[in-house]
Amino acid sequence: MFDLGLSQGGAEEGEEAGEGALRRYRIAGAGNGADMIRPDVMQAFVDAFAEAGFDITLRPTEFAALQSALKAGDFEVGQSGWSGRVDPDGNIHQYVTCEGSLNDAKYCNEEVDRLLNEARQTPDTQARIPLYEEAQAILGALGKELYVDEEGYLDMATALSGTGPAYVFLFMEALIAAGVHMGFSRRIAQELVYQTIEGAVAIARASGAHPTELRNQVTSPGGTTAEALYQLEKGGFRTVISKAIWAAYQRSRALGEMGEK
Repeated sequence: MFDLGLSQGGAEEGEEAGEGALRRYRIAGAGNGADMIRPDVMQAFVDAFAEAGFDITLRPTEFAALQSALKAGDFEVGQSGWSGRVDPDGNIHQYVTCEGSLNDAKYCNEEVDRLLNEARQTPDTQARIPLYEEAQAILGALGKELYVDEEGYLDMATALSGTGPAYVFLFMEALIAAGVHMGFSRRIAQELVYQTIEGAVAIARASGAHPTELRNQVTSPGGTTAEALYQLEKGGFRTVISKAIWAAYQRSRALGEMGEK
């Protein structure tokens, strides 16, 4: 991957470059990896343009930061391109191997390492396919995969899904405690809560209906469910959940920024 963001300056600050004047450009280049731009290649780039009367200043930029600059319009000319890489190695190896430089989750499976290392050492494209498929089968056991276009979505997924089990466990804990408070044994209260949550998820997934519609279907006017939901809304249930997830999102972003320093 290689990206360029160009901004032009005059011969002096605030001065338009006249005919024959040296044209000054600042170029931000980004790619993948810590050594994303080879100094010798970039120097050749500078030298070639200098012969044509361009004064080039190069500024290596982290890819996500460059994309933010492009989105903000902080350039006069911008170009972004993808290498067209179709082999999965560059999109998976660094993220899931034990020593992968981008394996922030610290996932480690020696069999996955073996398969991916063998795949990247195999020149035959067709021979690599079953190796990737076998590795993917192992990784798929961790859960369903959703592919996103922007890296920023990963922080959102961390807050909503990665941290999500703790929200569910806390809710389950509160339900079980309420059951015990009413007089159930902990064993019975726990089983009732497990069955309730499993059943609710199964219905939601099978029906495909919006959760609001499903909630309305099981809420009788003036009934027990309506009274319970009233108390939850009165206590700020939605607001607390929203604030908790937003706090997790902000924390994930902060940890990511700390890791880049």
